[in-house]
Amino acid sequence: TGVALFILFTCSTGLLSAAATTGTFSGTITDRDTALGIEGVLVNISHSNGDWAASVFTDASGAYTSPALPVGDYVANTLDLSGYVNELYDDIPCYFYCELTAGTIITVAVGTDNSGIDFELELGGRIAGTVKDADTSIGLGNLLVDVLDPNGNWLLNTGTDGSGAYTSAGLPPGIYRAKTWNELGYINELYDDISCPNWCDYSTGDDIVVVAGVTTPGIDFELSRGGRISGVVTEDGTGTPLEGVFVDLFTPTEEFISNPSTASNGSYLSPALPPGTYFARTWNDQGYLHELYDDIPCLGCFIPGGSPIVVTEGSTTTDIDFSLGKGAQISGAVTEDGSSDPIDGIHVEVWSSSGQLLAWAPTDASGDYAISESFGAGLYFVKTWNDLGYINELHDGMPCAFCVATDGTPLVISAAETAYEVDFSLSKGGLISG
Repeated sequence: TGVALFILFTCSTGLLSAAATTGTFSGTITDRDTALGIEGVLVNISHSNGDWAASVFTDASGAYTSPALPVGDYVANTLDLSGYVNELYDDIPCYFYCELTAGTIITVAVGTDNSGIDFELELGGRIAGTVKDADTSIGLGNLLVDVLDPNGNWLLNTGTDGSGAYTSAGLPPGIYRAKTWNELGYINELYDDISCPNWCDYSTGDDIVVVAGVTTPGIDFELSRGGRISGVVTEDGTGTPLEGVFVDLFTPTEEFISNPSTASNGSYLSPALPPGTYFARTWNDQGYLHELYDDIPCLGCFIPGGSPIVVTEGSTTTDIDFSLGKGAQISGAVTEDGSSDPIDGIHVEVWSSSGQLLAWAPTDASGDYAISESFGAGLYFVKTWNDLGYINELHDGMPCAFCVATDGTPLVISAAETAYEVDFSLSKGGLISG
């Protein structure tokens, strides 16, 4: 009896404790046109910072109640796969993924239910099709189809099943684009039949017209096998692997194709590429010098001046490695002459001794700027550009209404890992118009 009373006391105390620190919220999800409840919609509940907290389905009447939640602020969005356009509360389109922190805050208070967290969903249209191997016509499973607007803004994606078939979530009536994404060794495509290994001009894709309540079928893809490029990026001298360095890949005409980034062990692997010749260059904002393969310093370099990389179908071209040295950094401040007030929105440019623009950065509200690229030993010229009514200057203190960058005082960089402060004090000028 003592044990039973102890258990009863412990359990009831726990329930009281939970009730004293939790609450719920509830609502109904209805069809915007018919006002009828929608069954089986998943309501995704997240903390106000976007971290997932819980999920719950609507019942036959479209009603739902959250599980008991710790007191605090939450956001909620729908995840429906039956053809309705998903929303983030309150009335914010959220096709399938969106910035959850933009949602209206739902407050959960102790021991109460915050009711009326309702959604009225619009019936949208859907896109459907099949993704197949171009040679065998076998369907390709576990592959993503991205849906974008005509400007290339990503909206949602959906996976293919074992037969290669897919159907998107609901979309508002309109015109869309679709492309594939995979890591199976196939060359991704933009619909219809446009090679798009990683990035491409989405405006060149075929229009896909979506009508409310209708599934647009036949948005099919036939993908060919490609080749890939892999390698490792390390720090020069130490051999330490470098994470987060981008390896930009170009065609011989300097057309950008893809930019895989390095993992924690410094390795990278490109998506599948059409067979052919490519050039590779690193890019980073970690203070390392950019390099063109193979071992060519590359800040404003001529891409086809590097070593060509040959890609063949169905294989990976390995050992396209880079060893990056540290470079010097250029930063500073731009202020108004006389008042010393910081000036926001001034472009500060860095030019080579041959008169080539290498890099630039804008000033912020504090008047500060920092060039993200790093610089090797040599002579550089720094100047401002603006349309705010200030007289531009060359380093060091030379007015530059219209001038050649190399007319200025050169900034001599002699050693890596050195920080150079280059400041400007700009005067207001007069303008001529007509």
